[in-house]
Amino acid sequence: IIFIKSMMKRLLFLNLLIITLVPLSVFASIQPADEQEIRADISIIQQAVNNSDSKEIIKLISPHALPELSQTIKGNVDGKSILYYQNINSIEEESTDKIKVTGIFSASGQNGAQNWDINGLENYFIFEKVDGKWLLIESDFQNKLNADYVFHMIGKIFKYGIPAVIILFPLMI
Repeated sequence: IIFIKSMMKRLLFLNLLIITLVPLSVFASIQPADEQEIRADISIIQQAVNNSDSKEIIKLISPHALPELSQTIKGNVDGKSILYYQNINSIEEESTDKIKVTGIFSASGQNGAQNWDINGLENYFIFEKVDGKWLLIESDFQNKLNADYVFHMIGKIFKYGIPAVIILFPLMI
């Protein structure tokens, strides 16, 4: 019995060690210089959106990105009055040449006579290393920078949320 208890303690310790070290090895693989460059790129994106100028963002786009990425960024940034703030929650290596950044953002703007405001929604950026530089290959931030997205989200709440409450409310009484 003493042998079994001793063996169980060793196995438990080994499992805890593995559970602890495996995530550390994933995060440790991103070099500080790479993380610093990616954070600088996110800062450039934030500044460019706030300045209504997509040119600086376009410079950060990978040649391997879909053309729609540049087109959507231009359409949703240029000439728009947007106040945008990006918070970074995680920076994780997807492969040796790709890093995914996830975060929460806030944005507000004006679309004609309509004011809109988004706070606390998640978004992501995927960067790939091209010729020694981290460039944006994919993201969803550009799709969330307009009143249409806000009203689309509100529409979903009314479309699915209100009927669910109407159906479930009698069951709660």
